[in-house]
Amino acid sequence: MIIDEIRLVPTQPLDAPSQYGHGFPRRFRILASMDESFTTSRVIADRSKVAFPNPGDNPVIIPGDGKEARYVRVEAVEQWHISNEFFGLALSEMQIYSSGENVAIGAKVSYLDIGGTRRPYNQVWDPKFLVDGFSSQNRLIELDQWLDDLEERKSLDLRIQQIEALNLQSTEATMTGVLATGTSAIGALLALFVFNIVRRRRLLLKNQRELRDRISRDLHDDLGSRLGGMRMISESLLNDPDLTPSVREDIDIIYQASGEANHAMRDIVWLLDNKESSRAKLVRHMRQLTPSVLGHLTHQFYSDDVPEQELDFEFRRQVLFSFKECLTNVIKHAEARQVYCHVGGDEERFIFEVRDDGKGFIVESAKGGHGIENLGARTASIGGSVRIHSQPGKGTKVILNTPVRLRK
Repeated sequence: MIIDEIRLVPTQPLDAPSQYGHGFPRRFRILASMDESFTTSRVIADRSKVAFPNPGDNPVIIPGDGKEARYVRVEAVEQWHISNEFFGLALSEMQIYSSGENVAIGAKVSYLDIGGTRRPYNQVWDPKFLVDGFSSQNRLIELDQWLDDLEERKSLDLRIQQIEALNLQSTEATMTGVLATGTSAIGALLALFVFNIVRRRRLLLKNQRELRDRISRDLHDDLGSRLGGMRMISESLLNDPDLTPSVREDIDIIYQASGEANHAMRDIVWLLDNKESSRAKLVRHMRQLTPSVLGHLTHQFYSDDVPEQELDFEFRRQVLFSFKECLTNVIKHAEARQVYCHVGGDEERFIFEVRDDGKGFIVESAKGGHGIENLGARTASIGGSVRIHSQPGKGTKVILNTPVRLRK
């Protein structure tokens, strides 16, 4: 087969769920050969000189050389340190693309050794799973299939609208007949009508949530992998000492942009996930988001005990992006050394505060700067308010206070 592209999909194993990129080699080479013994082979990629960054849950995409081969080998020059001086190599999937098709599905897999023969260890880590079309968590899909699913969703939405129109016509005709049958019949039919509306709404909500979950998975699996691959490749290229300053600047722009896009996509995926709609999980996501935005800045994050509530999607979106806007303003404008974040409220109100010790500013003179207008618009859309306290040289404090909106 002609080797166009090789994808190495990292693992997030069930027996170590918190370890993203578990077992991905620190330094490695990829070889291709026409014979199984690799007596004559060629190097497709050499990542043995500089330690390769942990790809997390993003696949690593290696361009092929456009030449024919029958066998492809991954050689780990430096293995990943798993624990207690134990080193290993682990991949959830190895894909080899030729003419747009993954030709590695179901192929023969050989290996130097496998760590452990105890059941169920040897079943979970069976080498045949390297080419079964699944990552550690989900089935891998192609971009074309994802686009087809979006087109199918569009058709389903149109069909739902047509059914609703037919239901509306049917309802109007039914009500005309009901008015002629008497008070008792009207009561019974109205009860049935309300029941049908409630049932249909529940069905529509269920379909919307299923579609939202599917789009969330597709975004994570496909766009996330591509953005992650761009970031990994650009980061690897930045380690090349022979780059000219102009080329290095261009690659660094790609590296930064892909990272910001990946973070934004992760927030969208999190919002679309129906299992993440509780108030506690919103606070936890805000806590996890804080260090990724503030970077090197020293910060503290405190949260009060929050009631167990399922929050409205739009409410979660506006609160999360308002909080992210506050943190971004600190990075862009405050020149701060420390940041303090607090999340609280009660069953009726949701409150967060972001305070820094930066240079501050005159609030009345800002006139829409520092993202104030955008922050105010987001908060107003969910019925809340924003108070900003700041003086030159005395830092800035932003307090958002909004009524809680529960999921229906």
